Amino acid sequence: MATYTLSVQLDAKWRRRWEKFPDMRLCFSTAVASGSKNYSNVVATTSKLGSTINISWKDEYMIAGSDTEFDHGAKFDISSDKIQALLGSVTTLSQGWEIESELSDRAPEASFVFNTKRISAAAVLYKKVNGSFKPIYVSHIGALPPQSWETLTPKLKVYVWFSSEYEDATMIDQLEVQCKEIDMTGRTTAVIRYDADGNWVIPKPDQ
Repeated sequence: MATYTLSVQLDAKWRRRWEKFPDMRLCFSTAVASGSKNYSNVVATTSKLGSTINISWKDEYMIAGSDTEFDHGAKFDISSDKIQALLGSVTTLSQGWEIESELSDRAPEASFVFNTKRISAAAVLYKKVNGSFKPIYVSHIGALPPQSWETLTPKLKVYVWFSSEYEDATMIDQLEVQCKEIDMTGRTTAVIRYDADGNWVIPKPDQ
């Protein structure tokens, strides 16, 4: 499975300015398609600031069910166990929050299918980020009705921005205006810089 690395360089001007705000963090999220749209609705990780902040992730996943309604700025609890999920698998959630996942022809090769049987629940998808599994998506409509299906397709787009408002696993209904989208298609490493003018740029080799 591929391992991806993003290095974020932060200009000294902002490091000095944000030292006065101990809650300021670099936030990271990643895109997941549901239906015909891409969503990035969970802050996967927040990192302390430094001259260079490295984030790595792998195409390894887990999935769970939750009865938490979607609420921007809130955190959620899972109601089922969190289990391994492979691309091309169907995960079924039954009464009593019993959960199981298996490879199936009903799931596209690059996707997961989440099925609620006799229970209303939201899907929660996790990806391995910085060595541990972090939530990257929760069903954007909230809990799915019983006997529902949701197809989840991880995408190669990730997002970073600076904020003092979020913690790991915070639900968000929209990305910050100043966020930076990075498309990892065709590569496994990327370097970006937040310069003195507050712009996201590709750094020069000597920076």
